[in-house]
Amino acid sequence: MQLKHAERKHKIDLTMMEDLCKYKMRILEERESHLENEMISLQEEFNAKLQKQKETQEELVRNYNEKLRNLQEEQLTEMKRVAELQSLKASIGLSNANKKNVEEVVSKELTLREIAIEEKQKELLEFEERLNRTKTSLDSKKASIDTRIEEFETKMAKEKLSLEQQKKYLKLSQNILAEKEMYWEREKQCEKDFVTSCKQELEARAELQGTVEEVRRLKSRLETERNEIKKEEMRLKEEKWRLRNIEQEFSFQEKHVQKLLQEAELKKDEGVRALKKAQSIERHLDERVENVEKRMMELNRKEELLTKVCTNADDSFSRLFAGQEKNFEFKGVYVLCSKKYLQDISKYPGCQPQKCGRFVMDNVISNEEVNTMMALVKRGLSYGGSHGGASILDLHTGAMSKGVHFVNLYKLVSPHRLLDIRELEVYRIVRKKIQNVLAAKFGLVPEMLHLTKPTFFSRLTNKSPLSSNDEYWHPHVDKETYPSFHYTTLLYLNDYGIDFRGGQFQFIDNGNSKSAVQPKKGRVLLFTSGQENAHYVEKVISGERYAITISFTCDYREAIPDPLSKF
Repeated sequence: MQLKHAERKHKIDLTMMEDLCKYKMRILEERESHLENEMISLQEEFNAKLQKQKETQEELVRNYNEKLRNLQEEQLTEMKRVAELQSLKASIGLSNANKKNVEEVVSKELTLREIAIEEKQKELLEFEERLNRTKTSLDSKKASIDTRIEEFETKMAKEKLSLEQQKKYLKLSQNILAEKEMYWEREKQCEKDFVTSCKQELEARAELQGTVEEVRRLKSRLETERNEIKKEEMRLKEEKWRLRNIEQEFSFQEKHVQKLLQEAELKKDEGVRALKKAQSIERHLDERVENVEKRMMELNRKEELLTKVCTNADDSFSRLFAGQEKNFEFKGVYVLCSKKYLQDISKYPGCQPQKCGRFVMDNVISNEEVNTMMALVKRGLSYGGSHGGASILDLHTGAMSKGVHFVNLYKLVSPHRLLDIRELEVYRIVRKKIQNVLAAKFGLVPEMLHLTKPTFFSRLTNKSPLSSNDEYWHPHVDKETYPSFHYTTLLYLNDYGIDFRGGQFQFIDNGNSKSAVQPKKGRVLLFTSGQENAHYVEKVISGERYAITISFTCDYREAIPDPLSKF
């Protein structure tokens, strides 16, 4: 649609440009013809004026010649008459008185004739001067007309040059328009080819419709890998900054060490003496440490014995259901479901257990997956941790123990900085494995099980409790404490008797008998959450006990999202 609109707009632009070019060409042609007509009219006007001036000059010359000829003729006539008078004077013999009168008359006549001749000559000279002035003015007018003609010819030459340049520009514009038309023709052809290829692709997609789900999975995997790459890039940037800080710190420490070495060289003799003294003190301390270790081992044995005695005395008989030393592919026992649990679970078809019970499995989760979970909980709790004996970290809600209160971890630190997407993917895989095993052992539909809150990491120590949340050793029923619970699972992240002492998981059976589960790294414990599986955790005597509690509900309204949704 956009391409058609652009093509229509381009056609309109081309038409407008063509009309503009034609209009400019017409104006240029009219201007050229107008200039040519003006040139012709000016030339004709100049020729007419020049012809008129020539005719005026010729007439003036002709009049001058005629007057000059008349004056010469009159002068000749007068001279003839003077000669006649002189001859007459000589031929007539008169008396002196008459002679004098005649001479006077003749002389007067001659004087008058000479004066007339001189006046005629003066008039002729004035006429010559006037003729010369007329010639001069005609010459100046001719020169000015010649100058105007030259200027006009120069202007005409410039106009012709400008017209030629504009013609070249118009030809170039026409060539550009032709190239644009060719370009748009090619674009049309490309669009047709693209439409054809799209049709072919649609046909191919219609044929390959069965592989859509696989393509979606690949896309989701690619998006996951892209997120992992982005996360890795962020981690690398942080690592670079950390390495840069370490390098700066190392250079500072290196300078400090050099300074210390210089001081040490100055105090070498004193150091040798101090070393000898320290060696003697060290030998003495080693002996004392050996004695203390022997006493500590003896005290630990007495403490374990005392704990067993106190436990048997207070809580009656406790049998070992799953010890830490053994590896169980699968061990379980079925128990009678409580009435309240059956009434509640009957509302959810496909999620009812065939029998209630408890199961232990040691080969469901790999050692690498457990190590990843351990690194995740330690890094999370490094931003807080309880001052009492129980620290909780919930990745779904961000709830974390800090001091004697709970805080939102995601308000203290960004999820993108705290959580590694690869660790969260491992967390999702671990949770999925446990969900599938739980469904298989109790005969459930896996899709009917939903993750519910609280699902959390826990760290238990022997610190004195500072709040009710630190008193984790009280007997309880999960369904009564958390009504959304239907199935409870635990994954232990370290080993009883190696990483910590105490902290056994005790099921309370009928009467006062108990069944103990000793935590083992990678061990999964599954059980129904009703009264049939009341339980508690023994106090931790020493070390730190790590585990994950993963709870499931059959009510989809109580489901919680995966932590991956935060990315």
